[in-house]
Amino acid sequence: MMMVKIYFLILITLLLSGCSTVFRSADASVFPELKDKIVFPAPASLGYKVSATQLFKGQYRNHEFDIQISLEADENAIRMVGLTPWGAQLYSIKLSNGKLEYREFIKPRAPVNPEYTITDFILTYWPKSVLVDLLKQKGLAIEETSEYPFMRSITNNGKQIIKIEYESSNKWEGKIKFNNMDYGCSFQVETMSVEINE
Repeated sequence: MMMVKIYFLILITLLLSGCSTVFRSADASVFPELKDKIVFPAPASLGYKVSATQLFKGQYRNHEFDIQISLEADENAIRMVGLTPWGAQLYSIKLSNGKLEYREFIKPRAPVNPEYTITDFILTYWPKSVLVDLLKQKGLAIEETSEYPFMRSITNNGKQIIKIEYESSNKWEGKIKFNNMDYGCSFQVETMSVEINE
């Protein structure tokens, strides 16, 4: 019993000492070929409220990651929490009021870039109608299929830089494969639970 208490105190100490918070503007240089930053759309532009738990498995350069994400999006904010397989909180990301807030509790094995994480989420789930104008301002184009195989493709001057494949027309069902050829990152998302309110 004493050992359990000591272990618990050490764990809490490590979590508190390792916690750091960074505030950034709500934009990102997520496409290496572009000089200008992409400004994130307002959370409300998703058009509905969602809370979900997802499993991410992927690769970035020579790093592999296997992580659970708990997320919420409503008219005011996008909130994402990264968890280890055993449920410990690694980091949290919040996009709200033109600010991106990133908190790191435990150093993840693979580096986490909050701007890229939010961008990938938006590119995967936001309505195409919102993304068209956002990307067009930067010289990018987005295409989407309405029949199987369900896919989104983002191109720069005709060159495909991002490919997103969906198992279902409902983006919250089935698995999703995301491949950013420009950045050398690919991952698979599986939604374990989801609640949507229009």
